[in-house]
Amino acid sequence: RDTVDHFLPKETHRHLAYTWGNYRYACLDINRAKGTLPVLDPFEVEDDWFALALDTFKVEARIPIPADQKTRWENTLKIVNDPVFCDARRWYHERYFGRKLDDADPDEPLPYAALMHEAPFVAAELRRLGRLRPEDL
Repeated sequence: RDTVDHFLPKETHRHLAYTWGNYRYACLDINRAKGTLPVLDPFEVEDDWFALALDTFKVEARIPIPADQKTRWENTLKIVNDPVFCDARRWYHERYFGRKLDDADPDEPLPYAALMHEAPFVAAELRRLGRLRPEDL
């Protein structure tokens, strides 16, 4: 469910409505949840800014939140930690390890290449935490 998002909302930045530099590739559900809230620009987010808590599947800040960006960070974390998105990260984690969460799930584990493609943050966090299956090391 991919879409293109006006990073700076057209409602508040009409002059950027048709400016290519204001478009971001986005998940439709994240885009809808964002609305007009100021959030972090995905083009500026560094790899080490966030961590995945494997007990809750919430995204947490790994670095001190800069005071001048506090609102953007808080809005971003609020959106990505909606239970729907936490459940999706849990599903990818469990499927990678071959645990079926539904009778319709395949019996075999999700290949690491598929995890990297479909849930790159989960894949990167499993690698960072040393939690990959032996064949994926």
